Amino acid sequence: MTRHSDEEMMARVAHFYYEEMMTQEAIAHRLHLTRWKVGRLLKDARSTGVVTITIKHGFLRLAEIEFELCSKFALDDAVVVASTDATEVVALASVGMAAAKYLTSLSPQPSLIGTSWGRTMTAVAHAIPEGWTTGVHVVQLNGALTLGSAEGELHDPAQRIAVAGNGRYTLLPVPAIVDQEPVRVGLEKDSTIKQILTIGRSAPVAIFGLGGLSERSVLVESGYLTKQEVIQLKKSNAVGDVLGRFISADGAIVDLSLNNRTLGITLDELREKPVRIAVAQGSHKTSIARGALTAGLVSTLVIDEQLARALVDVP
Repeated sequence: MTRHSDEEMMARVAHFYYEEMMTQEAIAHRLHLTRWKVGRLLKDARSTGVVTITIKHGFLRLAEIEFELCSKFALDDAVVVASTDATEVVALASVGMAAAKYLTSLSPQPSLIGTSWGRTMTAVAHAIPEGWTTGVHVVQLNGALTLGSAEGELHDPAQRIAVAGNGRYTLLPVPAIVDQEPVRVGLEKDSTIKQILTIGRSAPVAIFGLGGLSERSVLVESGYLTKQEVIQLKKSNAVGDVLGRFISADGAIVDLSLNNRTLGITLDELREKPVRIAVAQGSHKTSIARGALTAGLVSTLVIDEQLARALVDVP
């Protein structure tokens, strides 16, 4: 071949590979070449400038932060959404969309998924595309019967995700927190509740939000906690909750009495799951995110750039 024909062949191979999204094997068959030759032409196309690949700086920056997060906290994966001047609602929707995309792109697609509830998971559920899978079973991992004024849709993520996946859902029809430990023990002995918790424990994939500790917490709005109890939790060094269970910055349970009155799978049971996707938005979630990461409760983190930078910068 002449140099001109070399470049022409490189261009043809590159067009089929990058523009038509053909596999190297399909290109080899079409052009009557070996697969090895196609691979060599693609390599030469890049080295000679026939093909140039540009990574946009913004995306490169986020990829670097994701790598830092994975390295620092021993994560399997991290997804960081670029921060903008958008409102908190829009920013949360963007993180929810990223988490939905990550969940629906898992391969193989999970047949059983455990979820939490709240604002963050509602954002994820709203972003799940219709028909993303078939026959999925989504189970709620912690109690969520509304006692207060929180909107009902905050408790519907499991249902929304399941319906969009042409599957079924199992809700945990008990309060998140009860008044006395014997009540929790009695409820968990009920055959129906026991079976739901068993399903939740067996789910290999869990996706959940990270709850901050404030008077705006959905646990406060739902009537499970009083503002005074929030103040007391802060005095006990709580930084937020995971599945309704409050932890400190080092990931330890801060109030054993409250924990023993909380219904749902335990943090030890969550930690045993192969895929644990935590979703959060905003630097105000730095402490709870760090606590959950330190406790080994997260294998994949989906967050915005603001929170990512705060986590990377913390010693």
